[in-house]
Amino acid sequence: MPPSSLFSVLPEKSRRVAGFCGAGEALAIARFVRGERRPALFLARDALSAAHLAEEIPFFAPDLPVRLLPDWETLPYDAFAPPAEAVGARARALSNLLDSAPGITIAAATAALGPFAPPRFIAARVFQIQLGGKIDLSALAARLALGGYARVHQVRAPGEFAVRGGQADIFPAGENKPLRVVLFDDEVEEIRIFNPETQRSEDRVEFFQALPARELDLSPEGVLHFQNAFAQRFGDERGGDEILKKIRNREAPPGAEYMLPLFFPDEKTARLFDYLPQNCRVLFHHDAQANMESFLHQARLRQKIVSVYEGRPVVPAAELFLSMERFFLE
Repeated sequence: MPPSSLFSVLPEKSRRVAGFCGAGEALAIARFVRGERRPALFLARDALSAAHLAEEIPFFAPDLPVRLLPDWETLPYDAFAPPAEAVGARARALSNLLDSAPGITIAAATAALGPFAPPRFIAARVFQIQLGGKIDLSALAARLALGGYARVHQVRAPGEFAVRGGQADIFPAGENKPLRVVLFDDEVEEIRIFNPETQRSEDRVEFFQALPARELDLSPEGVLHFQNAFAQRFGDERGGDEILKKIRNREAPPGAEYMLPLFFPDEKTARLFDYLPQNCRVLFHHDAQANMESFLHQARLRQKIVSVYEGRPVVPAAELFLSMERFFLE
């Protein structure tokens, strides 16, 4: 593997460090941030590099919290929903950044170009359920629905929940197995992991964190805002009826993430840097820029294909994604 290099970008100065081979990058990054109380962000050249670093850094710094922040794992304007695992991992990483939690968050540099739900949106939809805590099942169901969870008869996949009798089954976004919350009156008496196939309970846990299942505001206010913004932008444009029908039913049409600005007031979305505390250290691969430029070119090309040849309403790539100039200036 040829030597590589990375930048360390600090609030007061920037410096370039070069000459790493193999796992040398992971070792260098671990030494940069190990023992610091402030959080750090590393922007990797691509998603594969980000995943490798997230696996390698703990070897050199076992006590350093390492969080992977994936992108939506879809191509720009794909009519597919992001995997629940990716949405959960994103929400967990963003929540930790908002809390200024020590450790390092790793993302592909291209992920930093895209839009994010405003920090207030994520913060309001992350909550804990703890053994011995008090819960109102109706309020819990409403809160999960607000976070994009689908109410079903039997939970089988991430982003689903079911309420019956004195218990709630929840499959948190980003987790491998669902949890069963059993109440005595309004007190959490038991929390157990269970098998979604057999429905049999397994290990007990004392608490868990519920994360948003989608990065879309499907609250009544968000739905109303989307309808108004959509009508102003696209009017009776072909392909819009099915999108609006799902939104009115508080369902997220596949690929709705690429219409994220329409869910929020003034059509404003956040950027990854909006989640960073002021003291956050930022590092990135020096050669990530080529991949970022290629991603932006692909986004513009796919915008044209989807809008012209598929006839779907699209938010222009120039609004969704940061240009290289804005990335370095903002």
